[in-house]
Amino acid sequence: MFKTKRRELEQNLLIAEKRIIELDDKIVILSSENELLRKANKDIDIKAEQISIRLQKLSDELYKYIDTQIKQLSSYTDFLKQESDNRISTLSDELYEYIARQSYIRDSSLEEYKKQLNEELWMRTFGFDNMISELQLNAIEAVVPGNRARLESLKDTHKGEKCFVIGNGPSLKASDLEKLLEKGIFCFASKGIYNIFGETEWRPDVWGVSDLDYIKVKKEDLNQLNGFIKLVCAQSIIHYKIQISNAIYYPFIQAERTPKFCNIDVSRGVHFYGTITGKLINFAMYMGFSEIYLLGCDHSFPTKTDENGNKVIDFSKKVHFAENYFSDDEEKTYVHRAIDDIDKSLKYVTDSYKDLKYFCDHYNIKVWNATRGGKLEVFPRKAFDTLMQKWM
Repeated sequence: MFKTKRRELEQNLLIAEKRIIELDDKIVILSSENELLRKANKDIDIKAEQISIRLQKLSDELYKYIDTQIKQLSSYTDFLKQESDNRISTLSDELYEYIARQSYIRDSSLEEYKKQLNEELWMRTFGFDNMISELQLNAIEAVVPGNRARLESLKDTHKGEKCFVIGNGPSLKASDLEKLLEKGIFCFASKGIYNIFGETEWRPDVWGVSDLDYIKVKKEDLNQLNGFIKLVCAQSIIHYKIQISNAIYYPFIQAERTPKFCNIDVSRGVHFYGTITGKLINFAMYMGFSEIYLLGCDHSFPTKTDENGNKVIDFSKKVHFAENYFSDDEEKTYVHRAIDDIDKSLKYVTDSYKDLKYFCDHYNIKVWNATRGGKLEVFPRKAFDTLMQKWM
């Protein structure tokens, strides 16, 4: 039995030794693997440290870059803000100045308009134009029966047609009137236009006058005019008892109104306007013309300073198209004696043209200035020669 136990023990010992050997082998293997693992961990630690260093460096560079960009962006933003503030400030100053300037102009214009409106409110409110015109027409009818009917017969006789209104300025040429004659164009003219008749066969279709001083001086000449409609202000008969042969007399509102009203129906009164040209435009509207062209309307006077320091018309220079427009200096001075302030008179006429343009625009009537040169810029211009080439 003892032997049996011993053999078992020896056998177990052999098994144990074998297992110990196997364990030793595994320990060797594990030690080797552990050494490899330790080396690997060391490599990993080294790489991790390198990565950490690189990350730190990259982070520092990134933060530095970001910080630089932020500073640049902040600086640029500040620059833009400053520029914007400067521009807004400049624009704001200009805008405020513009608004203030426009407000002042508007307020000044409004105050002036209110003043002018109040000065004539009583006339417009009660329609005295019509009353004055009726009185004038009735007075004329008693002297020239049928005058009212002749005046009213002109209404809309040239509906939708084109015409010329001829001024008496120094730019007017007989050769231009010849072109109008060749084209058969309907023309209005005034006052001393007959002084050019010796240079051309052209004659106006309608002639007009409203200057009472001119009528007094030139009544003999005016009576001899014939072959066209003659329009004369009613005051010629009412105030001076001067009757012009074959004339149609129209009611004339002599007050220097502001604004200058325009009665498209001339039987209700033709306003002053400061110029006969304005009255002829009014008649062209009444007769139905839809396009009106101006020629010879220079809208200026040559001036000089007299011995009293006043600005007066310089008759030594050309005032009208003809040198013999007036017979002598006495006649010139008499007719123009009412013009005591040339600049004021021209401004009044300019304002009259502006008001006439307003009414023409309202009635869809086109007015152009075909004058060669001159200083009338209220109406848009058209070159006379080009106009004649394209005239239909």
